[in-house]
Amino acid sequence: DIVSGDFYWFKKINEHEFLLACADCTGHGVPGAFMSMICSEKLSEGFLHSKSPDRILFYANNGIKQALRQNQQDEGKSKDGMEIALISYNTLTKKLCYSGANRPLWIIKSNSNEVQETKPTKASVASFTESNFEYSLHEFILETGDTVYLSTDGFPDQFGGPDGKKFMTKNMKAFLIEISCLPMYEQKQLVSNKINTWMGNLEQVDDLLVIGLKG
Repeated sequence: DIVSGDFYWFKKINEHEFLLACADCTGHGVPGAFMSMICSEKLSEGFLHSKSPDRILFYANNGIKQALRQNQQDEGKSKDGMEIALISYNTLTKKLCYSGANRPLWIIKSNSNEVQETKPTKASVASFTESNFEYSLHEFILETGDTVYLSTDGFPDQFGGPDGKKFMTKNMKAFLIEISCLPMYEQKQLVSNKINTWMGNLEQVDDLLVIGLKG
């Protein structure tokens, strides 16, 4: 669709540090886009309270629930929410902090043939998640040449290929390992080509968002 339930979010903390999110809201098309607007706004409000990814998700969870009136005892209340991988990164110290709600963090070390996966907190932001819910925080020091990937589920869940099956997460990881040593602008084109070739004439079933970052 022209508008999307997937979105990226970026905030500069200072000259050397920034926040970056890869998010997937309930729905796609116009309903998903409305959720994207609400969720993006609540991340920005959380940023005013804290620069730590886990705390920003804490504030966003409460803010989205309040905006959608999910705290009311009403059977018809909205169950919409967001899955997200949110990182902060310092380009001087190469310190990366990650907090996730149902979306993992993937790191491929320089010259490695495996993906280091950090599992997210098994809860969404808003929807059925309780108010004042705490999300886990993970910290890493990257080395030059390490590559970080954030993705929604649209890429691995896309149907295609000779048998019309899902691409699958394991195949996505293998593909990213193949291309991780290349410059990011080349990777972007290869990721786009890969999914378009995989889909062929089949319909795109969900929004797609893949973000790569070189340490």
